[in-house]
Amino acid sequence: MENKNAESQINRKKVEAEVILDDEDRTNDFLDEAEEKASRTSGKSFFSRKMTVKEFVNYIKLFTSLVRSYVKKEYREIPFGTIVAIVAALAYFVSPIDILPDFIPGIGYIDDAAIVAFCFMNVKADLDNYRRWVKLKKSTRTDRD
Repeated sequence: MENKNAESQINRKKVEAEVILDDEDRTNDFLDEAEEKASRTSGKSFFSRKMTVKEFVNYIKLFTSLVRSYVKKEYREIPFGTIVAIVAALAYFVSPIDILPDFIPGIGYIDDAAIVAFCFMNVKADLDNYRRWVKLKKSTRTDRD
């Protein structure tokens, strides 16, 4: 999938993402659904030049962790546009209707992987900042124990 097409698919999901983010309970239910689908995906096989299945599942986990931290108001050092883009990518992943239906063996998740990879690359600096924050939070918690 070309970057232009991936960007177009994310842009189509941005309104849905904003609706999801408007309600904390809805956001948490949505993130649970994304994590559940990611855990089911880890047993699937698909090919992508952009990422492995393990990387794909790890990106989904990182995305959901970040959004949960944002919704809980624990981590707010991130542009709202980044949160919307991440939720839009997750909405594409969760949606049963996309370019390549997920049930097609071997290729059903290629479009999902392309969307997630595109989003990851476009918000990587913000994700790196979040990872540093998580690491610092964990080390601070360990120091207190």
